[in-house]
Amino acid sequence: MAKRPVTHRMIEAFRAAMLHGGISAGADALGIPQPSMSRLIADLQNEVAPEKWSS
Repeated sequence: MAKRPVTHRMIEAFRAAMLHGGISAGADALGIPQPSMSRLIADLQNEVAPEKWSS
């Protein structure tokens, strides 16, 4: 999978998940679907520390 640069939206998604106690609640707070929220956070994880998240 091609890597994407860290974007403001990825950071915003991570922050919302932390502030609201989970991915679903964070997605609701941002007004986006939960699968989109999960993808943003997965992309952030893979960009910041890919060796920790690859299998």
